[in-house]
Amino acid sequence: MRQRPEPATRVFWVLTAVGAAVMAWGIFGLVTNAGPAVTQIKLGRWLLWFVGALLVHDGLIAPLALATGRGLRTVRPIVLRTPLQVGAVLSGMVTLLAYPLLRGYGQTAQGGNTSILPSNYWSGWLTVMALLWLGVAGVAGWRLLRRRHSRQTAR
Repeated sequence: MRQRPEPATRVFWVLTAVGAAVMAWGIFGLVTNAGPAVTQIKLGRWLLWFVGALLVHDGLIAPLALATGRGLRTVRPIVLRTPLQVGAVLSGMVTLLAYPLLRGYGQTAQGGNTSILPSNYWSGWLTVMALLWLGVAGVAGWRLLRRRHSRQTAR
């Protein structure tokens, strides 16, 4: 008798198929949206950037995220572990996305054009970080209170 696959296995394959479809759509768009001037894409530069991004991710970002998560495994009390790990991951993601804006890349592309990167991105990033960690502190405090309450009612 054949066993049914585990639900996690089915989810994996469904998400793999969705991911493959999204990548195929992206490659289709990359090639067809250039119209007759496919050479304008500069496929060699795009491929260099793509491979470089993979190497930076696999060689730097993923190991750093894994080391941070592993380091936070030693946090006591244990109810604080998940909020701190989520906060660390989200902080890294927000910082990675904001990095080009924080560095001001693109401002000199069109000299004198003040509409390029017109905001104070440092204050925006600091605000997002403060709100994120305020949320982490709120969740951590709520979890600590809930744990303390459950211990008191168990007595």
